[in-house]
Amino acid sequence: MVKSSDVSLGSKGSKGSKGSEMMSWRVLSFGRRSIGRSTGRVHSNFSLHTRLASVVVEDRQDAFDPKATLVKVWEQVLLLCLLHESFLLPYFLAFQPEAVEKVSMLFVVVIICEVVFAVDLYVRANTGYYSDGNLIRDTKRTIKKYVRSRRFVLDVVAILPTQILVTWYPHQVVKLLSVKLLRWSRFPHLVSNLDEFYAKHFVVLKLLKVLASTVYLAHVLACIRYSFGEDKSHTNTWLPPDSSESSMHSRSLHRQYLTSLFWSVGIMTGLFEGELPERATESLFTILVALCGFSMFTTLCATIFVISKCESDNAEAMGARINQLVHVLSFHRVPEKQQAKAIEYLKRYYTDAESTDRETAKLLCPSIANDIQVELLKSTIAHVSLFGGCSDQFIVALTSLLEMIAVPAQTTLFSAGDYGDAMYVVHSGVLTIVVNFVTLQSYQRRMRFYTSCRASIAKECSKDTQIVHPQSPLMWKQSCTS
Repeated sequence: MVKSSDVSLGSKGSKGSKGSEMMSWRVLSFGRRSIGRSTGRVHSNFSLHTRLASVVVEDRQDAFDPKATLVKVWEQVLLLCLLHESFLLPYFLAFQPEAVEKVSMLFVVVIICEVVFAVDLYVRANTGYYSDGNLIRDTKRTIKKYVRSRRFVLDVVAILPTQILVTWYPHQVVKLLSVKLLRWSRFPHLVSNLDEFYAKHFVVLKLLKVLASTVYLAHVLACIRYSFGEDKSHTNTWLPPDSSESSMHSRSLHRQYLTSLFWSVGIMTGLFEGELPERATESLFTILVALCGFSMFTTLCATIFVISKCESDNAEAMGARINQLVHVLSFHRVPEKQQAKAIEYLKRYYTDAESTDRETAKLLCPSIANDIQVELLKSTIAHVSLFGGCSDQFIVALTSLLEMIAVPAQTTLFSAGDYGDAMYVVHSGVLTIVVNFVTLQSYQRRMRFYTSCRASIAKECSKDTQIVHPQSPLMWKQSCTS
């Protein structure tokens, strides 16, 4: 039992302070709401009531979680809007006389993107952040931090509604659209969020980013090429010849753009040589386009090499282990049948979907690996009927003691009458119940990712019953001690 004198933390230890501390303990028993009702009372700065009140105030959770799925999806929407404006800006600058002489559909799309960025001002101001490793989700603090940040100034400048001047000053509007480039400072963060959200598809994502970069570079070079090709005197022989009677300016914008895009892609890939340049600027620009194409080609090759290197390293390591195992087993004259079982087990252990997860988990320190294991498996353990009604602390403690093991194929896990010293949670593989050499039931668990664990063994076996693994499975083992 705690007495009021035991919790007095005042420097003088007077009766008034003791009474105040006693009142603090009484207030705490009524929950957090009672803290606000006792604001009229005077407490010591070092009292438990004052410290708990400050903790409750700092523990407000009314802001968005920056790691929430909805926030991640919203950032992907922002990335799409940013890419759309990044593609339209060079197009407007190159084709400005025709593109902005009236409010076109492209400008309507730009306005929609601007509305999305305007909504993002509210989202950014109400999204939590990390301070010294602690998640802050107090809207007062998040708004204050965002308004005082450099990010807020750039967002406000970029959101200025310059599009409303398109009717009166169409040429100036195109130039003022350059302020939208300030949003490119958010591009690294949005791309890193994309990498984190689609981490399981990193190969496809890497190739997609290389493809998007190539398309955008070809788009920008096509717009620059059109600026070179805008020849009002019709004497520029560097342009593709115009066989029609109408001039190039009479063509539609789409046809002119596709012509420029075909030229830039052809020069970058080497499939189209184009017209020979006559001016020095045209020659330098053609060389620059060819070098850009070579750079994108080397980037693509490097990306493919990195992907293949990651996959080949595991294959080479597995081959080396198998060759070493075969040499050792042959040296000790192990029967061929046993060698085949050992090799099959080793191949399954290093080639299944969970092998990469196991190798990655080895790189983490034990405490972090244990925390990840608890977060991924505690819901599975909680659904076991044996632990129904147990506290969360017990489930967490039990989950932290799980150990992943691999069992060879055709191995009897346990039989009826055996002493039960462990609990198993099947992660992947095939589990078969055999009674008098007859298979009763087979459970196929094909798990592609580390985060999935759905099957648990909690069955009573009758006489002459065996639990056998026809294929090599992975499972979590929980040893049971008396």
